[in-house]
Amino acid sequence: MEQSGVQRSAREDELVRAINAGLDEARVLVVEDDEAMRAFLEESLAEEGYAVTTASNTLSAIVTLLGGQADVLIVDWKMPDLDGFALLSAVRRCFTDVPVIFVTAFARAEVEKRALDEGAFSFLPKPFRLSVLVAELERALKARPAPGGGGGVRRSPRLERPIGQTGRAGTE
Repeated sequence: MEQSGVQRSAREDELVRAINAGLDEARVLVVEDDEAMRAFLEESLAEEGYAVTTASNTLSAIVTLLGGQADVLIVDWKMPDLDGFALLSAVRRCFTDVPVIFVTAFARAEVEKRALDEGAFSFLPKPFRLSVLVAELERALKARPAPGGGGGVRRSPRLERPIGQTGRAGTE
């Protein structure tokens, strides 16, 4: 698709992403109560080629999950309604194939141990580098069972970009 000299609006960019979203595009649900961090992760991961949905609390995340809108979750520990452990518990019971990357600014050894013991795929203390988060997302997606069984190999969004989408692979 040839680019014209006219800049697209944010809404037009969103529509282009929606049109280009294939069934094999990795869908990431970011559950983060801090608005600035949530917006940063949404924008950064979208630039990396992921289809990103966000939730500002645990209950909104569960509603999104019920709609089948996530292949992997990034979950903050401290949130205003139920904490990340409550969401992790619900995901492990009801959405067993969805990996959870647990993140927190309040990282302590016992919090990391608990998260991993309760079924988190991985644990990242804040602040973390975007490249580290992307690597964990890729690892989680590869480990996830594919529909119908077998390995969870998905297209890497950083290697193949849909038409009209750009990104800054490796940006931190």
